[in-house]
This record gives sequence, C-alpha cells and structure tokens, in this order.
Amino acid sequence: MKILTLSIRQPWAGWLFNQPPFPRKDIENRTWSTKYRGWLAIHASKTRDDDNAACFLDFVNDRLEPPFNLVNGGHDFVDLPQCTITGAIIGFIHLDAIGKGHASPWAMPRQHHWQFSQPHLLKLPIPVPGAMCLYYTTIHDDLIPEPIITDLLQLPPIPHFPVMDLRNLPSAICPLQS
Repeated sequence: MKILTLSIRQPWAGWLFNQPPFPRKDIENRTWSTKYRGWLAIHASKTRDDDNAACFLDFVNDRLEPPFNLVNGGHDFVDLPQCTITGAIIGFIHLDAIGKGHASPWAMPRQHHWQFSQPHLLKLPIPVPGAMCLYYTTIHDDLIPEPIITDLLQLPPIPHFPVMDLRNLPSAICPLQS
C-alpha cells in the first residue's frame, strides 16, 4: 500500500512516539503547509539534529506543566530507543490539523504547527530512503497496524499528491504543499 510519508530528523521524529513519563511531542514545526489530513508514515531521516534538539529541550521544558526532569542535560531524553533509529519508517501518526499560534510547548513562533495524534510506534523499523516534503512510500499491508490500514482502505485516492521522485529537486521546492 502507498502511504504518504514525512521525513523528520532524529530525535524529533522519535519524540512523536514518547510514552510516559516522557512528554510526547504533539506538534511538528514546518515552514510549509498542506491541505492533507490523515495518516502519515513517519520516516526518521539519516541526518540527526542533536545540537538543536538539546537547546530546544530547555525551551520546551520551561513551558511544560509540570516541567520534566531533564536528567543528564537531556541526554536520556535524546537517547530514547525510538530516537536512535535513522533511515527508516519508525511509526504512523494521524495529522489532525495545521495552524499557527498553537499553545503546545513544542510549537515554535512563525512556523506552521502540524498537530498530530494517535501515534503508533512500529516494533521493527522499515528501512527506506527519505525525501523532502510529503512523498509516497510503498509499505506491505502486513506492516501497517490494523486500525490504520482499515482507515486507509476506506479513503479515496488522493489525486493532488502525485507519486514522484523528489531527490533531484532543489531543497527549497515543495511541490506537494498545495
């Protein structure tokens, strides 16, 4: 089955799937928006973003109620198992809305706030290449959790998201953002 996929650098991708006691990242900050709402596969990029993530943890922690105890300068938070996988789909998540000015502690100013719910972390990651923006990935139906596959099978095809190879496009172009 083809499913729309979003590549996110680690540890940001893994934080979408956090379980208590760790706070779950419910917002992805993007400079662009899309009209699409529904299930996405989350691909953990090969490239990590540990330096920015460590700085951002302090910003988020000041806004969490109650603040999270960042042990070891936040390294325990960055090194959660789901945050160490790269170059693979690590789970599925539902894109509910996109807006600006969201109250989430994860929301950054002047960004589009992609609001996620219903995270499903895979037991085993699916190694696939990543791409810019939204792109289709073909995943065997047996690897997609039951509630998600049922929803996907009931949806009509999405005509405004062509299957295309985005690897050769300039990084500033996101043809699928309409």
